[in-house]
Amino acid sequence: MDKHSKEIGIIEYVPITISLGKDRTLDWGEMDGDFWSTDIGEMWRNFIDEIEKLSYKAAPVTPTGSTELLSPFHDSRAAVAEGKDISPEEYGGGSKVCLVSQTFAK
Repeated sequence: MDKHSKEIGIIEYVPITISLGKDRTLDWGEMDGDFWSTDIGEMWRNFIDEIEKLSYKAAPVTPTGSTELLSPFHDSRAAVAEGKDISPEEYGGGSKVCLVSQTFAK
């Protein structure tokens, strides 16, 4: 439920205006035939490219000093399925290691 509008169910947030920094915004509107060749079209293309990078080329990272400090591992809701857990020596030495989900690994 949206506590502001009292609507029940899943609500998709769609901003009316997207801020691109100081004095630059993108507003929703109609696209005509040559939209993508305009300055606004180029800004939208750049915005879309950045969203695609975040969606498909980035992964969230949770730094920790021990796997057991992560709630799913601490509560036994997660376990290392393949490979090995990060050792105390690797944590202590700042080794460049990570654990990823099976879905991410695929």
